[in-house]
Amino acid sequence: MNCGRHLNNTVGVWTSTTLAPGSWVHRAQAMVPGENGWPLGEYYRSHLLYNPRTERYVLWVQSSTVLQHGESFGVGSSASPDGPFPY
Repeated sequence: MNCGRHLNNTVGVWTSTTLAPGSWVHRAQAMVPGENGWPLGEYYRSHLLYNPRTERYVLWVQSSTVLQHGESFGVGSSASPDGPFPY
């Protein structure tokens, strides 16, 4: 068993109408390192909000990528809450 941060962290989109255990449905992979411009790295603490001014969903994640040293944030946006969210 592994735990902790890895260079292949993805951000998935899950929904539930009741929030009860067992009621969650996986809808999409919103962000995958190495795809849609996202650099390889560790991604965690994802947040998704809707911006009514731009009518787009904004995904941001805290990251530590192989292209940088230290911590930063990655941001992508999409017309759909399911993504994809280009970097």
